[in-house]
Amino acid sequence: MEYDVPEGYSAEEAREYFVRHPGSDFMVDVIKDLELPFITTNPGSSFRGLHESIVNYGGNSKPELLTCPHEEQAIAMAHGYAKVAGGKPIGVLVRHRWFAACVHGNVQRLVRPGTDGRARR
Repeated sequence: MEYDVPEGYSAEEAREYFVRHPGSDFMVDVIKDLELPFITTNPGSSFRGLHESIVNYGGNSKPELLTCPHEEQAIAMAHGYAKVAGGKPIGVLVRHRWFAACVHGNVQRLVRPGTDGRARR
């Protein structure tokens, strides 16, 4: 079933558009070697292949994909997990260049607990 030509596609189209062993499956093997229990994410089309591989190829187990409604919440969940798990990390899968500011603020809160994360002069 997995390798049958999907309905509505010719055999030639299926060969062109569908891959039997995508690179995202390899990346799941790499991620599993990190032994992360979870990966928080806000699903996006820019890495849908990796989502699919984590769930189907990787069995959604170690790491388990945790879906968040916003990228900042994904970062905040990882931050909170690290605090309660004695510094043990979990993965975060996010996108967008504009999000770097949100990540920076959360990283600064890790570095300087008890602050708002903004740099002071």
